[in-house]
Amino acid sequence: MLCSAELQIKNRNGSQFWRSLLDLRPWYQKGRIMEIISGNQTRFWKDCWLGDCPLEISFHKLYLIASQPDIEASKAFVDGQWCITFRRQLNENLQQDLNDLLALLREVSLTE
Repeated sequence: MLCSAELQIKNRNGSQFWRSLLDLRPWYQKGRIMEIISGNQTRFWKDCWLGDCPLEISFHKLYLIASQPDIEASKAFVDGQWCITFRRQLNENLQQDLNDLLALLREVSLTE
């Protein structure tokens, strides 16, 4: 498993082959699926770790009003509960989206 920290290579010096690999990185990141344990290096909304795409795409309306759009999965999982906060109160449609998200999250448990 590659974590997001391993994909943050800034040095573009080196061979043409190495630079070509770095050019492919954005395509790889779009299609990767992550298996997480503690969630310390996994961004809750932005990494593809639950389902086929990042939660920011699957639950875009919730992501737009999330209080912490860059929160790590480990920080969203507090005392065995998922704690996701928003900048404003949720209307009926957004509440349903949150219920759908929480139903997916019920299947996930993070460990130390």
